[in-house]
Parts: sequence; C-alpha cells; structure tokens
Amino acid sequence: MSVLENVLKDELNRLQNLLQFYYGEIEKYPKECLSIKKRNKQKYGYLVSKEDKKLKFQYLGNINVPKVSKLLDDFSKKKKLKSNIKKVEGELKEIERVLNGRKSKSIL
Repeated sequence: MSVLENVLKDELNRLQNLLQFYYGEIEKYPKECLSIKKRNKQKYGYLVSKEDKKLKFQYLGNINVPKVSKLLDDFSKKKKLKSNIKKVEGELKEIERVLNGRKSKSIL
C-alpha cells in the first residue's frame, strides 16, 4: 500500500464522518421552509409546510420580531449546511473514483 493510498483512505474516512456530522446538525433545524412576503412596504414571515401534497402557510409576524429573525438565522444556517453536504458528497465521489481505479474527468 502506498503512502498516497493511505492518505486518500484517511481523507475518505474524514469526509464520511463529516457527512454524518452535517446530517446530524441539519436534523436540529425545522423541516419547514420560511417564506417572506411583502405587504404594504412591510415584510412578514410565513412558515411553509406540506400536508397531504398541499402547501400550508402559517403566519409568524413581521420579520423584525425576534422569533422570525431567529428562524431566518436558522434557515440560513440550514442552507449553508446543505451546500456543505453537496461539496462533501462531490469530494467523496472523487476520492472513491481514485481509490477504485476509475477514470476521472481530467483536463490533459
């Protein structure tokens, strides 16, 4: 086994653990989505969820209310976690290709 192969296996392990951590973290946030609607020059927050294949909107209040602003922060953190998950999954695929000997798309 070469040193490079050991490094790649360690990186594969690290990325798999990181992916599990991200999935655990994302479970802490609400599954619903937050919708911001503008009415009469004011912005209001609505919690959007699916029930029986229909969207349900729950009024939360003005976006300046602490509850709504906390939800805005939570949803931005959740969005960042989702983008991190996509990056990690891409890196995992790339490392698995290298370890399994498949040809990758490289520019030569």
